[in-house]
Amino acid sequence: MKIYTYAPNENWIVDRIMNEFSHRWPENTTNNLNKATLFWKMSAAPWSVDLPTITTIHHVDPIKAPEGFYSEIDSTTDVYHTFADNTKLQLEGRQDITKPIFVLPYWVNFELWYPGDRE
Repeated sequence: MKIYTYAPNENWIVDRIMNEFSHRWPENTTNNLNKATLFWKMSAAPWSVDLPTITTIHHVDPIKAPEGFYSEIDSTTDVYHTFADNTKLQLEGRQDITKPIFVLPYWVNFELWYPGDRE
């Protein structure tokens, strides 16, 4: 499996998350959409590609995303991913979300975080 990861390139945490993911699992990622078998969008962009698509939703802001906001995104994704149970509950309560939602927490980047000696 080769995952094409898309981050919005907004100098935000999601750009770092995608970079770390690609660095950690280079054998499973590609920068070439034509070689991908899965498309992972790290933002609520209504991109449409001819691949199974995962869309990550970090949080739900009812002001920025009123009811109906996710309709176009929902039509371009196969499954939603979030890092938090609370976000999953918020998404499940929306009428414009019809696809499955799963929770998978952040991974640990052991190049930045590592167990220290505790005394």
